[in-house]
Amino acid sequence: MPDNIKPEHSIYYATSLLLENIWENPDILAMDYVQSYYAYNLTGKISFNLYILCIDYLYLLGIIKIRIEGGLEICI
Repeated sequence: MPDNIKPEHSIYYATSLLLENIWENPDILAMDYVQSYYAYNLTGKISFNLYILCIDYLYLLGIIKIRIEGGLEICI
């Protein structure tokens, strides 16, 4: 964990909240990035930049993948 920011502003914490939200509402992934951000941000208060970093982190971990027709898909 970085020691120069609050834990709730870290990618690790924000990603855990996003994963929890995805498990509760998997329809979020079927939306495009902006729509899914607004749907997610109703429950959490993160910036769009941090949201995109969380999506990138989940993609790098192999937890989600990008669908050809748009949106994301959970792989696990």
